[in-house]
Parts: sequence; structure tokens; C-alpha cells
Amino acid sequence: MHETALVSGIMKIAFEQLENHRLNRLVAIKLKVGEFSGAFPDALRFAFEAMVAETEHSGARLEIEEIPGRGLCRFCQAEFSYTPGMECPSCGGLAPKLVQGEEMLLESIEAE
Repeated sequence: MHETALVSGIMKIAFEQLENHRLNRLVAIKLKVGEFSGAFPDALRFAFEAMVAETEHSGARLEIEEIPGRGLCRFCQAEFSYTPGMECPSCGGLAPKLVQGEEMLLESIEAE
């Protein structure tokens, strides 16, 4: 379950920011997670809840915005909703380029 390692890294960043800004308690972390990032939102939430349970950050929220996959046709440049192995719905071109959906971004940290 690599989500535990991902959340651990996110928590490290969050705690560094709390320390840098002299804040005491984590309230929320907002992530953007791509459909094809390899990270599972439910597993990320589970790992997050386990890491903050019974700490001063208990009750903090992990808010996840799931980013759908988007493809770009290499031939006609059409952009469309991506599914692995699909062809371009406009021209039938094969092997579209995945242009959205692999990312995992730490969007914001809320603390007090």
C-alpha cells in the first residue's frame, strides 16, 4: 500500500509548514489526485485518518478532488475524456497522449 508512504510525505510537508508559520493544529489538507496517478483516494483517506488518529491533529480532514483522465490526439489535436487503449473519437487516431490524470498535487493546507 504505497498510499501510506504518499500520505507520510504529504504529512511531512504539512508539519514543516505548520512549524514555519508557527501554527499548532492541522485542520485540512486538500489534494488533487489524477485518475491514472496510481493512488487510490479511499486508501489515501484511510492512511491519513490512521496517521492523525489520537494526535493533536485528530479530526483533521483530507479533501480529495479526483481529476479525470484527458487525452490529446497526436494526429488531429482533439482533446477528450481518456480511457486506456482508446482511439481518438474525432479522427480514429491511435495512442492518444495522456495530458491530464496522472497528477497528484498538494493544493492547500489549512491550520490554526
